[in-house]
Amino acid sequence: MSETNAEPQEHGPEIAANKVAVIIPARDEVLTIADIVARTRAYGYHVLVVDDASGDGTAMAAYKAGAEVLVLKVQRGNLRAIQAGMGWMLEHRRLKPQWLVTIDADGQHAPEDIAGLLDLAGRKPDTVVIGSCPERSSWMRQMVWAFFRRLSGLKVHDMTSGFKAYSIRAASVMCGTRAYGLAYQDVPTLLLLKREGFNIEETAVSMVPRRAGISRVFSSWGKVALYMSNVTWQCFMHRLKVLAGIK
Repeated sequence: MSETNAEPQEHGPEIAANKVAVIIPARDEVLTIADIVARTRAYGYHVLVVDDASGDGTAMAAYKAGAEVLVLKVQRGNLRAIQAGMGWMLEHRRLKPQWLVTIDADGQHAPEDIAGLLDLAGRKPDTVVIGSCPERSSWMRQMVWAFFRRLSGLKVHDMTSGFKAYSIRAASVMCGTRAYGLAYQDVPTLLLLKREGFNIEETAVSMVPRRAGISRVFSSWGKVALYMSNVTWQCFMHRLKVLAGIK
């Protein structure tokens, strides 16, 4: 029998699947959504797909795969879709989830990694956990991340990951009035959560190339410029609020 000097890995209290709801914001992801829903439901998690005014049958594909589906009649963007899903789960608490997980609909993240996020969240309930895979990024994205790490002070390597685990309290902050003026689900919302007293931590996850479609932020220089100008402004506003003692 072989011996090892490795320390035993610490695990948090197991979070029951019926205490978890997985929110999947989706726009025109008919090619991937059914697979993501089925793989997520295989672990016993409740799945809510928020269809952001898709035109390709995403909502019906998600419904047929067993998801609860919330359809937005007008395109509102990724963050607003996430907020709509969180608000729905908070207002319709028949399931009474204690944790909300967000995962992208494009198939890049693996639902099999949800348990890893929840394990860390169970150990640190005042922490928002990010599923991190920084090696996925292009040189352009790496440059943007490095800039915002320095500007924001966030010690996060995968700045734009949409794969996160939130406690119900953190989700309430995401849906609160202080989040109304935010435009992106990454740096600005993480800064808001940090001001509200939450820690931000990452755990490594696997990631595969996108099966279809393109990034909605890094697909053109124009979109990158818009993203950077908005998030830079939010970083400066965060610093001013911290100095003024404003959440």
